[in-house]
Amino acid sequence: MDLSTLLESGNYAAIALGPEVEAWEYYAAHGLIGNAKRALDGLARFSRPEARFYSAAACWIDGDDRGAAAFLQGLDSPRAKKFRALVVKPAIQVLAQMPPQPGLASSLLQGAADGRFVIRNLGGDIRIPPYADIHQLVPTGFTPDFFICREIEWMPLAHNLNELDCPLFGHTEDYDIHCQAVLPWYRLFDEIITCGPHEWQSLHEMLTVPVSTFPKAYGLPAALPARANDNRDIDLFLSGTMVHPYHPDKARFIFDLLGLEDEALKIQVVAGHLSEREYWELVARSKMSVPYVRFDGSMPTRGLEALAMGSALALQAGSVLRAYVGENEGVFAYTREPGELIKTVIKISREWATIKSRATRGGDYIRKEFSQRRVSSQYLRYLTFLASKSYQPRQIPPPEMRQKRTIFHLGWFHSCAFYNCTLHRSIELHRSLAASYEHPHFIIDIARDTLLGYAQAAMPAVAAHLIQRRQPPPAVPEMLDLALGLYAIGVEQHPRSLVMQFNWFRAALHFGSDEAKAKAIEMGRRMTLAPLAGWDSDVFEDVFPWDFSGDFFNYRSYFDAVIDSVRRGETKNAGLYALIMASVNYYLSFQLSDPAFARQAVALDPNFALYQLRLGSVLSSRDDTRQEGVDLLLDLVSASIVRLEAWAELQGLVRKGLLQGNRIDIHEASIRRVQSRIRVESALIGS
Repeated sequence: MDLSTLLESGNYAAIALGPEVEAWEYYAAHGLIGNAKRALDGLARFSRPEARFYSAAACWIDGDDRGAAAFLQGLDSPRAKKFRALVVKPAIQVLAQMPPQPGLASSLLQGAADGRFVIRNLGGDIRIPPYADIHQLVPTGFTPDFFICREIEWMPLAHNLNELDCPLFGHTEDYDIHCQAVLPWYRLFDEIITCGPHEWQSLHEMLTVPVSTFPKAYGLPAALPARANDNRDIDLFLSGTMVHPYHPDKARFIFDLLGLEDEALKIQVVAGHLSEREYWELVARSKMSVPYVRFDGSMPTRGLEALAMGSALALQAGSVLRAYVGENEGVFAYTREPGELIKTVIKISREWATIKSRATRGGDYIRKEFSQRRVSSQYLRYLTFLASKSYQPRQIPPPEMRQKRTIFHLGWFHSCAFYNCTLHRSIELHRSLAASYEHPHFIIDIARDTLLGYAQAAMPAVAAHLIQRRQPPPAVPEMLDLALGLYAIGVEQHPRSLVMQFNWFRAALHFGSDEAKAKAIEMGRRMTLAPLAGWDSDVFEDVFPWDFSGDFFNYRSYFDAVIDSVRRGETKNAGLYALIMASVNYYLSFQLSDPAFARQAVALDPNFALYQLRLGSVLSSRDDTRQEGVDLLLDLVSASIVRLEAWAELQGLVRKGLLQGNRIDIHEASIRRVQSRIRVESALIGS
């Protein structure tokens, strides 16, 4: 797209990251992402009306109400007039659906602090029941100028939100988690907001509603400590979800860092989550952070925190944070070329004496520009700018739209009572609709949420996690029988639905009686014998959330394929069938002694490292295939996200006398280096 089209289409982040510094659109984009000084200095060189309009937008978003009104004076376009009416309004009323907790980076309710906004927050000030009626949620006498829902993918939306008489905005980042549950609801909005150009491109292709970028959507935590950087004895510190099947690219990147041969580099990686005190102490001691984000271009919130504490950053070259800070502020970019990340890390470590002052300067900037109050104000002002647009008539959601869980237990979890109420309301509202039974979706969705309601108490680690979060799950044994019964009915009515059979198979193996498990194993064997072309599932038949037993299914590749299908306007994707059948074979490899199932899992989905690990384990345990299995495990030790697990398998063979230790000695130094640099704080829950 050319610059004018990009600007009109809302991809401001891509323009601001681009090289076209002589174009007025470049400076307009910077104004729209909260870079007022750069925008106003650049737009001052242009006399066209557009320069005045976007100068007004830059002033407004920056908090300069008088400057905005002055630039708009004399502009007679309908949008300029509508924008000016909002700018001069004494109080802009906002109906919001945001997390009420002030410590979250996306909790932007402090925007009211700049005096221009009156905010009523659904879920905070006002409780939202399942299938809420939006008209009953709006306080009497409150006339919102716009509505904003932060993180659509985590929030329960009013089913008739589209009837609200004001612009409807929704913000999203993790639209792939869980896409089958949330993407149908995006059609309710007038415009979707996201942070970076990658998300914009994907959403722009998937949706019929406009999409725009506003990167300053996350603020620094209110509990940010004072900066103390006299003792930077750690070269690199990272923590959080480091190694998870859903994030294989992040895991590979982590192992590249952990395996650095420079023994002088002090690297500390914590796989898990620390107390706030220990986290901030370690950040304050580190020279640098390398925050990895899945979507190249997204805003790295961990990077904001580290830079605010005086650490330098090594960022992906496409990171949208680079529209605000660069090397002069201690932020260094690396490309995807092999070795580039390592070079950048070594450079920061070796040149820290000169880089330290730059990182301090960057920290000062971030603390000012990304404070919660500043970000909150600018975010709401950006939405006010959007509210001056004219939008196409909204789509009316189909009557069979269902609310359901977007997650099992990881992320923003609503109460167990809320989810159970949602399930009962879904059954009540949709069982009388003939359309509910025309496709497998209704039974799949109802059985899914029924099974998850049972599983949250039946899986000890999950139950413990929810109790820790003060959401003790009720034990309802009857829900398992109900779910399995629903799957049986669904398979009878829709025998070609692979997702229906897959979900039934998994539910019975995880939770069923011995008899149910035996039937599931037989079902799985029949599934593996059926040709892939014989199935007929569509991309919105739901395979459970990403955090339900993620070690047994390649959710990442599956949801990526779903997203690609939606982007292309396809409802079917035969490639999904192979991913499902790979998981079926993987499950069977634990239940049956034939190594053919482990082989077939890898053949159908060769990129899922856990399947390769299982195959290596199975083959190396047998006399006739041990050599092949050992070779596979050695490959995994050399380069994979399961190298530590593969190493443990090899060590076990050595202890049993089935493998000579000298065959694996070449890897020992590398593995020891990795082990010395990573600390597992807590096991990932959900497997």
